[in-house]
Amino acid sequence: AVGATPRIEQERREARTRFAGLLAAEMRRYRGWRRRPRRELELIALATMAGLAEPVSVLVARDDADDWEEMVEPLTSFALRALTPPGESLPDTSEVASGGGRVGVDQLGDER
Repeated sequence: AVGATPRIEQERREARTRFAGLLAAEMRRYRGWRRRPRRELELIALATMAGLAEPVSVLVARDDADDWEEMVEPLTSFALRALTPPGESLPDTSEVASGGGRVGVDQLGDER
């Protein structure tokens, strides 16, 4: 990040890497991701993490995040597209978009 010290930049990278690791572990719990290569899950998790964090960071930095509710639906849709295993259909997000609710594991078709 611009103006960040090397230490802060390192901590930011480490935090995002840890979060991406958690995300990849969760992805592995779903049938569509189980047999995919570890590297693929790592890359998808890191890219999704960056794809969510960067627009929020930019909007916050330019003091344009007051109406954060407007970010929920497009970022949720983005994340679901990124995290839906190849060849599977996207889960229905109408509850998130219309009611500001949260998509639960049962709605995402958890197949443990």
